[in-house]
Amino acid sequence: MPPGVAAVLSVLRSSAVVVDAEDHVLKASAPAYALGSGPRQRGARP
Repeated sequence: MPPGVAAVLSVLRSSAVVVDAEDHVLKASAPAYALGSGPRQRGARP
């Protein structure tokens, strides 16, 4: 992931996600996490 991506996501007021080539979510903005779009944690329900 390019440098600065986390910094940009941390200040966004809208939902945004960064995905890899297989559409796995790598990083997400706070609003995206609030909507449940962030990376899944081990043991989390789908």
